[in-house]
Amino acid sequence: MKSLAEKMQYSLEKCKIADQKLLIVSPDGHVIFKSSKIEEACKSTLIQSMTVLLVGTWRAAQELGSLSFFESDNFKLTYSDSKSGLVVENLNFQSKDYIAALIYDSEINPAKLRNQFKQALEVLTTLDVEVLQMPEAKKESPFSNLSDDEINFAFDAIRI
Repeated sequence: MKSLAEKMQYSLEKCKIADQKLLIVSPDGHVIFKSSKIEEACKSTLIQSMTVLLVGTWRAAQELGSLSFFESDNFKLTYSDSKSGLVVENLNFQSKDYIAALIYDSEINPAKLRNQFKQALEVLTTLDVEVLQMPEAKKESPFSNLSDDEINFAFDAIRI
């Protein structure tokens, strides 16, 4: 049986976005999949910082989405300009939720790329894959015992 990474690569190739920067993380911050493009573009410490920020931002967006004036439960988070951006979507795979992110830059048609990303996630959810066994998720927030120095380090790594 193929691994999750191999199945993810298959769905990316099928939807013609295998050459993009993609990241899938568990809600508690474990990296499940990172594309070769994101590994080429980022150092390991930057990927860790991105993961922490991604999980925190996604949780904040979910809380905003849970406000009573929103009618849909199927949200995505986007941050972009006309050629570059970040798209974050929920990926429900084998009854587990994951966070999927697409990072793009200098893209001629970002709307097409975002649609291909959505299609790749849909293809992935239809595949039969054994998910990597991750440590049991903690019930408490992964951010509850972070020091100010650790938070500063996470933001310093991406120069915010």
